[in-house]
Amino acid sequence: MNWPRVKTILIFLFLAVDLILLASIIVPSVGIGHIPQETIETTANLLSENGIEISPEIIPSKREQLGVVEVYNLWPNKKNLAEKLIGADSADENVYTNGSKSLVLNSTDFIYKNKESEKTIAHELIDIGIDLRENLYEEGESSVRTWQTVENKKIFESEVYATISDKEVTASGFWIFMDRDKGIIINTPDTLVDVTGVLIDFINNPIRNSPVKITSVELGYSTGTTYRDTSHKLVSVSPAYKIGIDDGSYYIYDALSGEFLYAFKNGEIIF
Repeated sequence: MNWPRVKTILIFLFLAVDLILLASIIVPSVGIGHIPQETIETTANLLSENGIEISPEIIPSKREQLGVVEVYNLWPNKKNLAEKLIGADSADENVYTNGSKSLVLNSTDFIYKNKESEKTIAHELIDIGIDLRENLYEEGESSVRTWQTVENKKIFESEVYATISDKEVTASGFWIFMDRDKGIIINTPDTLVDVTGVLIDFINNPIRNSPVKITSVELGYSTGTTYRDTSHKLVSVSPAYKIGIDDGSYYIYDALSGEFLYAFKNGEIIF
């Protein structure tokens, strides 16, 4: 028997098997990475048939894997928060004033004012725990809209809107701020439900208007409904889809389960 020839044949055979196995791994993963364009267009057509206008171009095609994230809350205590921000205490745990500065806390929402500010909006926001260098933001002529982020994806409820006019700075939004010095805890990423499935589920959402126009579909993180009426040192944010409507309302869906979480509509939260 010609052993050198047999060895050569076996080597090539094993190489061929390895290539086949490698291809079987790579090819399916390419398919998993994106939602087929046909599925996106079919979804858009189905929505249109049910009174929901949407352009296929705004439907994300990339399939991603994200996990639940634990973030440390920079200001878990209202009175401590007021003392740090404006140097004031109060018998009313929701309303604080100190000279030109005031702070109103309602559940986890806040309104901060400084009527005689000598700083820019960016530096005022740094004073209340929001550093634009660590956040996504949109800057106008005399306003800033900002969101805290995890791996460059918004935490939807962390939106803060600030304006300045004649030295008066006003900032309002969500007062659970991430303590980045303590870091964040990212749990094992999981496969998300396809956004097309969430959009189809939106057809049967009982509180949506009809007809309606979807202007944006975005993947980010959400606190859901867990932290709206209490203070926490550690806050969980989960992957979520945000469906934006042309009238300014939006709908939040859990991206891990596809479950509808809540809507912001006509200036109020609806579960």
